[in-house]
Amino acid sequence: MIHGKRRTLFGRLLLSFAVLILMFTLCLGLVYQLFKNGLQSEIIDASRLEADSAAERFGGYFDQVGMMLFTLNEDPDVVGFGRQLRVQNPDTTDYLQARKAIEKLRWNAYNSFFYLEDAAVQFDASDLVLYKSGSASSAYFFDRKYRSDTYTSEFWKRQMEEPPGYTLYPAMQIETIEGIGDSKWLLPYRFSHGEGSRQTIALIDIASAAEAFYEQEGGRSLSILDRSGQLLYTSGGDGAAPNLPTFAEGETVALRSDTYYLKREGEDGLSYIASVPADHIGRQLRQMTELMTAAMAGSIAAALGAAYLLSRRLNRPVQRLLGRLLDRKPDIPYPDEGIAEYDLIGSKLSELMREKSEVRDKLNRHRSLLASFGYINELKRINTDIGEWEDFRSDASNYTVALHRINFRRSAVPPAEREEEIRRLKELIHLLTSERFEYAHTFQIEKDEIVSVLKEVDAERVMQLLRHIEEVIGGESERFLIVSAIAPASRSVSQFGDAYAFVRRLVDQAPLEEHMQILTESRLLPSSVSLSDAQEKELRSAIQEGASARCLQLIEQALDSLRRNGAGADQVRFFANGIAQKILHTAEAAHSDLPSFRALKKWAAELPECRTFDEYGESLKLLTESACALIRQSRSTDEEPVIALFFEILRKQYAEDLSLDYLSERLNLSGTYLSAYIKEKTGLNFSDHLTSVRMQKAKELLLSTRLNVSEISRSVGYSHITSFNRSFKKSTGLSPGEYRKQQMYRLSSG
Repeated sequence: MIHGKRRTLFGRLLLSFAVLILMFTLCLGLVYQLFKNGLQSEIIDASRLEADSAAERFGGYFDQVGMMLFTLNEDPDVVGFGRQLRVQNPDTTDYLQARKAIEKLRWNAYNSFFYLEDAAVQFDASDLVLYKSGSASSAYFFDRKYRSDTYTSEFWKRQMEEPPGYTLYPAMQIETIEGIGDSKWLLPYRFSHGEGSRQTIALIDIASAAEAFYEQEGGRSLSILDRSGQLLYTSGGDGAAPNLPTFAEGETVALRSDTYYLKREGEDGLSYIASVPADHIGRQLRQMTELMTAAMAGSIAAALGAAYLLSRRLNRPVQRLLGRLLDRKPDIPYPDEGIAEYDLIGSKLSELMREKSEVRDKLNRHRSLLASFGYINELKRINTDIGEWEDFRSDASNYTVALHRINFRRSAVPPAEREEEIRRLKELIHLLTSERFEYAHTFQIEKDEIVSVLKEVDAERVMQLLRHIEEVIGGESERFLIVSAIAPASRSVSQFGDAYAFVRRLVDQAPLEEHMQILTESRLLPSSVSLSDAQEKELRSAIQEGASARCLQLIEQALDSLRRNGAGADQVRFFANGIAQKILHTAEAAHSDLPSFRALKKWAAELPECRTFDEYGESLKLLTESACALIRQSRSTDEEPVIALFFEILRKQYAEDLSLDYLSERLNLSGTYLSAYIKEKTGLNFSDHLTSVRMQKAKELLLSTRLNVSEISRSVGYSHITSFNRSFKKSTGLSPGEYRKQQMYRLSSG
């Protein structure tokens, strides 16, 4: 007897989960309030870090440009040509030496890392300027080619008399002769060694440099001041000088007119002031608050939903056991757990044992019926008149089974139209069959299979029917291919399952043909459709090397062998899928998570639509050539020494707290240069590569270990599981748990 005061298993589970969720919600709310109080200062600190980063990048950048100016000024060809201008007649001057100097100027001016509009060397002796496009007089270069009211040729002549060293001048809108009146914001940077005979000048495209070094979205801008406090440049806007606040000694943050100003002193004496609108910080604060609120609400809702579903899932087996006992199904031992559901099991157990003999007798009497009509019961579920099957079951007449499998040609019939097309073919076959046989039933068992059961027939009449069907619909072979099979005539209805299994085996053994096939008996298939060990090794080596021609030769030879040996359609499909998986695995290891690799998966997914050897050959050729191209691209990237070492560090230390600063120190390169170099050589930046490696390792651990998501997160270098989950879903479109379930299901169903 069930005691009414006892809680059910479902109620106990749900209550326990609800208590845990409540405790979690309280803790989460407390953490949220603490986090919210310090959020605004964190956002300001983040803006300060961005400004500091921009200052460091500009400092390194000006150092590189300054070193370039010094190198040009002291270049032997520049020095030698300047000496000739001072002491020789112009007719005897060796201009070949000037040409060498111009080539060096051109190389630096066109170097994308310098963000230069032009670089020039001005000689006082002959009023001559060498620049990236050649040579010209000072008047032409400064008053026509790069014209401004401030930086005239007279201005630059006066600079010859200034003390030696480096000088940055305020940026101006300078008209360029190539733009025919167009102007650019250029910041001049000058170096002179003190002789007064020459000076090197770099015209910096400061707008492009600022865009690269400081993110200006949300109305933010960056101002650069020299040692004396003179404004050199302000990014964004129309270039007008901003009204910057005055900072007290040691002050780095100021708020004025709803704008935050963040100051950073560079090691080179320059000052950098970043302006961030207060509404930008407020907007970030609101966004973070809304995000945290939504995340909390979503987490609670998801936890409650998961608690309910998990409780139901744990409770459902118990309900099934109860149902079996109530229906007097096989007996189940009673575990005395003190729970209402198990008490009910115990109360019914003795009654079930008393009825066991009676149930066993009934099963024995009906065993032949249950064993014989497994397939007929399946047919009953598919819109079948049960009365007709009762008549069929009681009739001892001969019958035969004909199976028609419809194989749609690739791209000939859209998937959305195939169900309707199957219905049309079923009606057509039913009509053609009914015209020739009085007692015939036609059904659709599978989505692509049509079955006809015929009474009182002989093999010749069935063959005539199939040939007639071939005449009627055989002309549609460009849209679909039909494989038909018939079983030997049977008298006992109990043999129906065997007859149906027989025709299924026949169509599975069908060869790949371009026309309708009619099969009546089994044939000998090749014992193996896999590559030999030597061929497997050679194919793997060819794929890893990106040798598409060698891969295709092996694949074509294997397909030819299958064709000659009469392999069945299922065998060819098994072979093609195996080759595709080898190719995809190698390509993923070399070039994971790129859009091109996702395209490879789509091409491989088209293999089940192939119906002939030619179609399999074309699909595998496209997949192989594309995959090998990706692999070759990856190998060519690895041939760069710096990039090769970069990838080696990623592969070995992906689980560590890697940063661009750490890599730049390891590789003895500046962080700015290394970041730009990686992006130029590989097409992706440092963080994208690190995320890609970590995600690949995470997928391997999800499928090959029993570690939970939190443990895997730490194993691949994430200290916070939230960041790991966000990166994983962005990379794969699934959460880690969903990905593990999906891949495990595919492996088990494959």
